[in-house]
Amino acid sequence: MTKIYFSIPRFALSGGNLVSLELARHLSSHTIDVYCCSGFSILHVNDVKLVKPTRGILNSLANITAFFLLSLHALFLKNYVATHHLTSVFNFIKKSKYALIQDIEVDFYPNRLKWLGRFFWKNYLTAKNVIVTNQTLADLLQISTPVIGFPYIAEAFKYDRDTNSKFHYDVVAIIRDGEYKNPKKTLEVMRLLYAQGVNVLAINASRQDEKFNFIIRNQSRSEFFSLLMQSKIFICLSKWEGLGLPNLEAYVAGNYVISTAIPSALFLQKLDSDCISIVDYDCDENEISTIIFNQLSNISILGSENSGDLNIRELTLKSEHELWLKYAKDIIKGAIT
Repeated sequence: MTKIYFSIPRFALSGGNLVSLELARHLSSHTIDVYCCSGFSILHVNDVKLVKPTRGILNSLANITAFFLLSLHALFLKNYVATHHLTSVFNFIKKSKYALIQDIEVDFYPNRLKWLGRFFWKNYLTAKNVIVTNQTLADLLQISTPVIGFPYIAEAFKYDRDTNSKFHYDVVAIIRDGEYKNPKKTLEVMRLLYAQGVNVLAINASRQDEKFNFIIRNQSRSEFFSLLMQSKIFICLSKWEGLGLPNLEAYVAGNYVISTAIPSALFLQKLDSDCISIVDYDCDENEISTIIFNQLSNISILGSENSGDLNIRELTLKSEHELWLKYAKDIIKGAIT
């Protein structure tokens, strides 16, 4: 049986690694022998479990080491899928067979290191075969091959909706590190809404120790989904996301989504324009809070009594996910040796 190797850096729990692992498992169900490389170990895809990463200097050093070791794997493994631009830094010596592009990672570099980021990024894009997670990203990268479907991690919603019929929160948001995640504006919007008597909840997934009554600690995935089932509106004000999975998860949970024009938001707008409002990234905090406040009185909330509507939303996203898996599988099987 043909073997293929996916880079899953440190088997860390992240949106990118979830999508990579989902594709790896899908290929494994289609007579391909799939293994995953963390940098420090290689496991069969069925044995991989993603773990929540820690923070700090030691974690950063471990990440750098893992990226270097994965890049060495790329030199010697014939059917290797690089899932991050630092998992195939030696592409200028030997191109990796595949690149699974999930974000524009050069944007993560500080200004003084942009030149280095551009080198690694262009190097990554020289892979022999390129797979992209969504059409918006492909258009930005000027990749001509159409991307079919859209990834969605369906297993996240395996719990009983009937136990969450009461709406405890008007608005839910996540505070995350990184300027492009827009944490300061997100927090200020939530503060303004809170001052107007709106029942808001901010999940602090950042390193900042923010002190507001409406802020709670970072949540596990199951806890986050339960909160979404109890909320009316989910907001995402990121300048950019490669995918933006929380928007999709909020949509399936029945939330109205207010988001900047990231890929998942543009996808939802085409899929179900009544479920989402897209705001400009440059809108100020007062303007956004006013949009959200006004929307609260206008939206039609999907509760557990309308579980059929929620099921339709989930089935629709699952169908798009299956289309994307087929698109990615066809590219991989077409070039595998």
